[in-house]
Amino acid sequence: MFAFSTEKVVEIMQDKGFEIKKENNSYICRRPHARKIVFEEAPDGHKFRIGRWDYKDPEVAINQALTF
Repeated sequence: MFAFSTEKVVEIMQDKGFEIKKENNSYICRRPHARKIVFEEAPDGHKFRIGRWDYKDPEVAINQALTF
């Protein structure tokens, strides 16, 4: 796994149909028929949160959000 820039993560999310809203230091990603993903920059990359679960890879987080 490798680190993505925040801009690249936003691009990946938008390509998958998520609308992104920046609030403070977090980005809230929403899409119809998918769980909400909140991601933020962390010292070792990005942290993606879906409910109470944390993920490091945006693709894994997106797949989990779409299969709720």
